[in-house]
Amino acid sequence: MQDQPDADLAPRRRCTRAVGGTSSWAFRARVYLQRSDSKTEAVYLGEIELEVRPIRKGRASFMHEGRIEIGHIDTVAPPDWDEIGVVPTIYVVQRQQT
Repeated sequence: MQDQPDADLAPRRRCTRAVGGTSSWAFRARVYLQRSDSKTEAVYLGEIELEVRPIRKGRASFMHEGRIEIGHIDTVAPPDWDEIGVVPTIYVVQRQQT
């Protein structure tokens, strides 16, 4: 019998959406967020589930503390996270709306 994969080596898992109760794939990532109105460095939010595979220059949308946060992914580390099976660290930058 094969052992269950370690949590850090399972970047993707099946989850249930709250709306409609349908199943979908989710991607876990360690998220740092740089807000547009902040002069400080990015803040670590923790390990968060994303519905879309995180890619550099892509868009990230996720729930944090009851709010939907949206931004652009500036960095994904390591770049080959999906090939080596680890949870990536991403830096999400929010742009100021004009």
